[in-house]
Amino acid sequence: MNPYPILIKAYLKQLLGLNQLRYTKSKTEKAKMIAMGILMLYAAVVFVGLSTWYAFVLANGLESIGGLNLLPLLGLTLISLIIIIFSTYSIQGSVFTAKDYSLLFSLPIKPLAILLSKLFFTYLMNCLLTAAFFTPIMIIYYLKTACSSWIFVMMIFAIVLVPLLPTLIATILAYGTSFIASRSKKHGSMVVLFLMVALTLGAFALQLNANKLLPLLLTHHEMIFESIKRFYPPAYYLTTALVELNS
Repeated sequence: MNPYPILIKAYLKQLLGLNQLRYTKSKTEKAKMIAMGILMLYAAVVFVGLSTWYAFVLANGLESIGGLNLLPLLGLTLISLIIIIFSTYSIQGSVFTAKDYSLLFSLPIKPLAILLSKLFFTYLMNCLLTAAFFTPIMIIYYLKTACSSWIFVMMIFAIVLVPLLPTLIATILAYGTSFIASRSKKHGSMVVLFLMVALTLGAFALQLNANKLLPLLLTHHEMIFESIKRFYPPAYYLTTALVELNS
């Protein structure tokens, strides 16, 4: 029997707290789980709303300088950076320092299958994150360019393919963080905390300075395009495929 669907289903239930909600007899715990579910739903709605707003502002800016075709490229690059930042933290906790391995390893499942299933679950979550962020961008791009509806087929391919490399990079970074922490037994937890806080603060700083970065982006958009083409080819080639549908 293929263990991956069973493990993925178990991870999803654990993430959503469905088992606790179903089997706990405490009304207080059930209320907490329901509140957590509402909070997660609210966070998802806010994320999609912010993504739509940023896409709209960025599209208007790019359109004013005739660079609207850069919108998908910047969207793919930005979501890749978001995945790397937050997946490094989540993989470090859910894969390399997880507390459920003693239970999982007692099951008649190969340890490698358990490890790969955790990484694959992270990848699936990153696909959902990419969809939530990139779909508003492509809808706005479609409305402003009146391009072929086939662009949404390419968008699906992008949602599936884009998270692969960032998830791999995040896995390497998370492994490196865990390795450094294990080598510094006395200060291991502090090392992990410092690195995770640094990544999180970097993400928030980027978000808070988005209004300042936008004029700079519009001024140097050609240089940024060439830099992305050189250092992150997947985003460039996917964008080229998307834009060609508009030609």
